[in-house]
This record gives sequence, structure tokens and C-alpha cells, in this order.
Amino acid sequence: MKYIIDKETNLKENDFLNSKCYANTLKNVLENSPKNSAFTVGLFGEWGSGKSSIIETVKTELESREDKKIKFIVYDAWKYANDSFRRMFLLKIQESLNFKRTDLMNSFYLNESEDVEIRHKLSIGKLIIIFLILVVGLIIVNSIPIDNTNIKLSLSIIINFLGLFATIFFKVFDEFKVNVQKPRLFAPEQFEECFKEMISKSLKCYSKAGQIIKWVQGEHYEKNIDKLIIVIDNIDRCNKELAYELLTDTKSFLGYNGNLVFLIPVDDEALKQHILNSKACNKEAEEFLRKFFNVTIRIKPLKAIELFDFSNSINKKYNLNFNPDTIDIVSNEYASNPRRIIQFFNNLQTELHNQEINFGKEFIKKYESLICKVLILREEWPEYYKL
Repeated sequence: MKYIIDKETNLKENDFLNSKCYANTLKNVLENSPKNSAFTVGLFGEWGSGKSSIIETVKTELESREDKKIKFIVYDAWKYANDSFRRMFLLKIQESLNFKRTDLMNSFYLNESEDVEIRHKLSIGKLIIIFLILVVGLIIVNSIPIDNTNIKLSLSIIINFLGLFATIFFKVFDEFKVNVQKPRLFAPEQFEECFKEMISKSLKCYSKAGQIIKWVQGEHYEKNIDKLIIVIDNIDRCNKELAYELLTDTKSFLGYNGNLVFLIPVDDEALKQHILNSKACNKEAEEFLRKFFNVTIRIKPLKAIELFDFSNSINKKYNLNFNPDTIDIVSNEYASNPRRIIQFFNNLQTELHNQEINFGKEFIKKYESLICKVLILREEWPEYYKL
């Protein structure tokens, strides 16, 4: 079995979906983006349509240029989906540009503690010791040569009660403080200030002497970048609500005027659907995207023949040895999503291996396409598969 790893690839080496045209167009857009303002580029396409591979190809080409220093920073929104976007975004920028953290930056990642309640717990060991001391005290009091029995009894009772109450309330109960760690709250302007400071220093051109001076002053960060391209990737792997929030949060970082480009690959139809669910009309949803993006590149839906060619190319490259009928079935079933085809090929290999152990190679060879159909039924319509 030869499993396929679903990851971005350079389209110069493998272009199974004929996506080079989009990479060339995107490269042209990034090279010619305005110099003195932040610019946002949207790469629109369905989940699994090859957006990450297009960006990886452009990144490799532009970063290898000798006449200009162009740097890409890729922020994986899916990887940090459970964390604060502003905090993790700034951390990624800081690490990518090799900035030394300032006190303000450090404070973004420190939590503040708060005591919410105090609890008491009975200490059995202390209670036993106190009990033994009280018993010894009683024995000593009773052994004192006093003729009046009432005095002895009164003295014993007073000593025991005083000792008992004093120790129970002050020593027997251990005190525990319940402490809660909470992230500190910061105004959005503080994040923007840090962001602009790092970006402006990296995009500012320094002479050799200026770079040496900065190094002596302890400011070790990547300098003289001609254009910085920040990619916020895998938004379409997040749920629709989070994707929408990420875009609205990103708007707070768009105020910088310089050679800065935000490149955002996203499934725009899914994003618009979430905005529609927020009781906005389709026109308002489209207007939101128009206001956010300065230019968009849209990956067209793939045709059935293109998906068949893609499936066949994958089959040949990895020597999967699936028959043409199987390739046709899979490409038709997952006609809009190349990523699902890759995942299904991995699952099909495993299923065929299981059946081969039980029934032999001849059975697999004869019924491969039928097993493929049953597996699709199991994955896509489990209720009918059970029937």
C-alpha cells in the first residue's frame, strides 16, 4: 500500500489540476500591488481545490528573486483555532521576523491570577495529635492532689473545651486558596501598535552602517524587506463562524501604509453563507467581501473530465494500480473536491487489503469496482449501508 500525503506542492513539479495559470496570475498581482498602502488579495475556491499549492508555488518563486527581497509569513488559522487570534498572530509575526520581544509583547502572553474562593480541609493527623494532647491534659489534671472533686472536674472541662475549640478553628483546618488564571485584557490598539512597529522596522531600508548600528544596539530582526506578504491560510478548515471572525479581526491590522500585502485563501461561498445566517441579505454578504478585498482571484469549478485526469494521474504516480472503472467511479462521486479523492484512495487501499486477507487476490481483482461502490456508500450514506 502506498498512502498519499495530502499537502501543498509546487505546481512546477506536479500540476494535476492545471492550476499554474492561477499561480501566474497571483504572482503578477503580488508583484504589482501598490507600494504605499496595505493591500488585500482574496484567493477564492472550494475546500480542497488547491489554494495552498498555488500559494506555495508563488511563495517559492517570489522569495527566490535576487532583485527584490520579498518575504512570506504564513499564519495557519486552523492550527491556532482555539487560541486568541491577535496574540498568536503577533507571535507568528515576531518569530518570523526574528524580533526580540519587548515588555509589551511579553505581557500579551502572561496570564493574571485571581483568588476566587478559600476552602478548608480537615487535617486528620493534626486532629489525632490534638486529641492525644487533650487526653494527656485530662490525666495530668486528675492526678493533681486536690481534695475537691468538683474543682477537678470543672478545671478538666474548661481546659478541654478551650483547647478543643482553639485547635479546631485555628490549626486543624488547612486553608486552600482557589486560584484562576485568566488572560489579560488588552485594547485592540495595543496589538496594532506592536504590529505596526515590527512591520515598519522590517520594511524600512537601512544602509550597511545603519544595520551595524542596529545590531550593536541589540535590535536583531530581519531588515530591508522590500515587500512583506502575510498569508492567513486554512480559514476554510475552520468553522464558518470562526472564519468570519478571523476576517473581521484582520481588518484591525490593515491600517498600515507600506509594502504590505494580506493574502487570504478562503471558500467565499461558505463564508457568504455564514453572513447570510446572520440575517444579512446576499447583497450585504457580497458587499462585505468587496470592502475587505482589493482584488480577488477565483478558482473555477472543476469539470468531470478534469477530475478523471486528476484521479488517473494520482493513480499512475503512486502506482496504486486501480482499474479504469474504479477511477471513473471515484472521480464522478467526488467531482468537486480533489482532496476527498486523495482521502478516498487511501481508504480504498486499506479496505482492499482487508478483503484480500479474507478472500484472496483474485476476488479483489474481480470485484474491485464493486468494493469501491460499497465503500462510497459506507462513507457517504451510512444509513443505507446499514440496510
